[in-house]
Amino acid sequence: TIRCVVSHPSASNSPLNSNTVDFNVVLPTARKILYIEEFDVNATLHSTQEVDLVDGALEIIPDQTGIAATSNWNRIYSIYAPEDDLSVKVTLSGAAGGPHGLNDADLGGQGGKSVFNLTLEQSQEYVANLGAAIWPSGGNSSTRGDGGGGSFFYEGGELLMASGGGRGAYSQNGQ
Repeated sequence: TIRCVVSHPSASNSPLNSNTVDFNVVLPTARKILYIEEFDVNATLHSTQEVDLVDGALEIIPDQTGIAATSNWNRIYSIYAPEDDLSVKVTLSGAAGGPHGLNDADLGGQGGKSVFNLTLEQSQEYVANLGAAIWPSGGNSSTRGDGGGGSFFYEGGELLMASGGGRGAYSQNGQ
């Protein structure tokens, strides 16, 4: 338990006692904290988040997660473990290709998918650059849908993994 006592010889209400609170020591292994910062391609910071992997897996899907969506362009996530080395499994997918037209049922090809195990070293920055199905991230075509952009995972400035984007859709008449 912890409480605070404040006193001064000339104060009329001295000493003052705070409420008593319980203090629980959390072992470093009881937490698996990641800090995540989301940037757009112009290096504008859009959101920050602290995640404890003990509470469950982290999934970053732009436009579908608690991490705010920035735009249709690439999203860049800076990830680091501030308290301890963390062993993680990473699934990295490239963006799917876009449709040929607004009403086209063919949405294009799925992006590539890479799965790997990694130990995130304490205080080392890792960067996930997630592609999108829009130029300049993905391919741009007037005869088919935009191709999906690739996704890349870095440790510092070293590329560890890449997943290619999916093909753009063709129109239903084969164009």
